[in-house]
Amino acid sequence: MSACPGAGQVRSDGSDLNWVALKYDGKTKLAVGGKGAGGFAEFKAYLPDDQCTWAFLRMMAGDQESRRPKFVLVQYNGPSTPAMAKSRAGPHKPDIENFVGQHHVFFFTDDPEDMSVCACADVLIPT
Repeated sequence: MSACPGAGQVRSDGSDLNWVALKYDGKTKLAVGGKGAGGFAEFKAYLPDDQCTWAFLRMMAGDQESRRPKFVLVQYNGPSTPAMAKSRAGPHKPDIENFVGQHHVFFFTDDPEDMSVCACADVLIPT
């Protein structure tokens, strides 16, 4: 499997792109469904309630003296996603990880309320 289109841009310090989302095109084929430079709010607004979505995000972490990018792999199963689609998506995680490359943390949710910048930050920076 080749590298994810857009993942390199999300990683690049010279790119404004900070997220790329992969959607299922059929039952097993993934395609880039969306990407953007509008941060977490734009990414969250993109998420469909009736599909499984994989995403690769660039988030900043650290204090004012040491800001650095952290990369998050997300699996979001919308609350209206059919059960069979959810069950097909889970086993694809190793392939998705190879597809997008190295990341700091994996974040899974099927609840839109859990999909927040604070929830992702909590996973990135454990207390």
